Amino acid sequence: MGLIDYVNSQFDRSVTWKDAELVVQEWDGPFVIKGLSSAADARMAKAVGASAVMISNHGGRQLDGCASPISCLAPIRDAVGDALELIVDG
Repeated sequence: MGLIDYVNSQFDRSVTWKDAELVVQEWDGPFVIKGLSSAADARMAKAVGASAVMISNHGGRQLDGCASPISCLAPIRDAVGDALELIVDG
């Protein structure tokens, strides 16, 4: 198996916001969604009942064009107010 085939096999691209919502409903505890970098996604996380989001570019040091998590913090906070805990992944 080639490297890109292996990497692609590690992700389930069929997971949706509805799936997250169902997990939140079944889980009796805090629910964090990791990997968000946009205000729109943070609003969706809030809408499905997440208690926190982890702002992350998943180790974007390998990506020369992605936003740093710290640069996404203010727009996300503006979008969701204090309704979600925000965790910034360096």
